[in-house]
Amino acid sequence: MRGEKGQKAGFRIGPGMASLLMILVTLLMAALAILAMAGAQNDATLSQRNLDMTRSYYQAAAQVQHELAQIDGKLLEARETAAGDLAVYEQLVREAGGPMLRVTAPVHNDIYLEALLRVPLTLSGPRYIVISHKLEDDASWDAEQDLDLYTED
Repeated sequence: MRGEKGQKAGFRIGPGMASLLMILVTLLMAALAILAMAGAQNDATLSQRNLDMTRSYYQAAAQVQHELAQIDGKLLEARETAAGDLAVYEQLVREAGGPMLRVTAPVHNDIYLEALLRVPLTLSGPRYIVISHKLEDDASWDAEQDLDLYTED
């Protein structure tokens, strides 16, 4: 179908529409760039926290190992002082804190590294046995008591 001047009738995209499309694409690219920068910043913050926690953990682990070495030296000295007398050795162990010992080192805020030891009351074999070596959290956690849980009747 032709108009009065011999042109085709239809939809034409003028120079204004191309400029508008270019502005829209530029705005979308800017928004994606801002989101990418925010994600990168969050990743960097999380990585730094992870690095700090890992560093603190290994420092605490080194401190616990140092204290374990000191305990081992004291137990060796107690065995030598007992000179084969089990009753004397048991008394020395009890004076040093008993057959169960706890060694802790702070890691971060309320988190600490804990090692629980059992000292066998014998004059041969290992001087102590590590029962547990774990991270503990001092922060108290209270469960919500008013939760409606599914119970089968």
